[in-house]
Amino acid sequence: MTFEIFKAFPPNRETAVAELHVRQDGVIEVPAEVYRSEGQLRIVLFGREGGAAWEYPLSDWMGALERAVDALG
Repeated sequence: MTFEIFKAFPPNRETAVAELHVRQDGVIEVPAEVYRSEGQLRIVLFGREGGAAWEYPLSDWMGALERAVDALG
């Protein structure tokens, strides 16, 4: 599995986004993008094709990941 980051300019955003691409077994998925809105960094996590997208302030998501790591010791 390889993680790649690409700067993109999707038509549905006013500013650039950083797309997180995951390459695994010859397939490339775009499970997340980070963008800035009203001065705040946000992350969008995409479900499989046709699935839901979840959006959070990036700082909240990073804090949750840190707490998850701490919970495992």
